[in-house]
Amino acid sequence: MEFLQLLAALPFATPLALRELRGLAESLPSTEPMPVLFLGHGSPMNAIEDNAFTRGFRTIAGTLPPPAALPI
Repeated sequence: MEFLQLLAALPFATPLALRELRGLAESLPSTEPMPVLFLGHGSPMNAIEDNAFTRGFRTIAGTLPPPAALPI
């Protein structure tokens, strides 16, 4: 949580705050990189409708591993 709070303050950060953020980030355990997938939603209705696109998004999401850094 401290990491996210520091990250939220990044636009207002001074060089000292940036060093503190880097130190905190380096102290966190390393995890495997997650896959990156860009999905253009096309029509905004695809976000709320049940159609081939949204079913495809759900199928793809089911193939991705859960992130290890976020408690689920």
